[in-house]
Amino acid sequence: MADFTTREKLLVCFPYGHFNWSVLSRDNIYNIVSKAAYHDMTPRHLKGIGKYKNEKESIFNKVTDALVLYFIQPPKTKDEFDNWHRELCEEVCKDFSALPDIELKFGKAQKLVNITFKHLYCFSDSAERTDYFKYCHIPVDNNVIEWCKKNAGIAKPKTTWSNLSFGQYHVFQEKVFLWLKSASNREYRDYDGTPYSALQLDFIAWMSDSNARKGVIDEWRRLRNAKEWWNQYADIVISQFPEVDEQVNR
Repeated sequence: MADFTTREKLLVCFPYGHFNWSVLSRDNIYNIVSKAAYHDMTPRHLKGIGKYKNEKESIFNKVTDALVLYFIQPPKTKDEFDNWHRELCEEVCKDFSALPDIELKFGKAQKLVNITFKHLYCFSDSAERTDYFKYCHIPVDNNVIEWCKKNAGIAKPKTTWSNLSFGQYHVFQEKVFLWLKSASNREYRDYDGTPYSALQLDFIAWMSDSNARKGVIDEWRRLRNAKEWWNQYADIVISQFPEVDEQVNR
């Protein structure tokens, strides 16, 4: 069986990342921010948010502009990325919370930004920009919290992910970062021993959920009709999800 890169193996775990899109396309980034990432932020918990269409569009545009600029500038160090990420998430919190009867905590803002990065990691030209994803954070939600407790011994935050303060969020991210670098992490490393990034780890945690795995398998069964994608990823898909092979006439 052929050897596949870590990135290739992770991409097929998330076939919702629009493989042919570009991080240099503002429209592509805006589409992710305003749809997939916003959906994962669970806005249904923000009572009355549906009536603020124009205000939400303004927030999505601000996040998109920040990301466009992010990929134009040189890659950031860990400290630079952490500071940039905090400032962007706090802007998201401020702008949403400025709306009447809406309060948005850091926990929801990080989900919007981090899920966007997860999708962008799957874009075709991200393979040439790995340094831009090196210090990206793991999107914190219930599944990630449970996975990290079970597999890395990281204690659960004392509040729900959507209500996380910056301080609680920062502590969790640092614990994930340090665990990945530690000797305790033997499994989640590249062939040369380099530990996965926190963002890469999310693809693994995501697939630990049986419903997520079933959804990915079903999506690849659907994508077998899209010959361009199936022909490109078939071998990797089958290596990761042998169940799909039963449904594919190769």
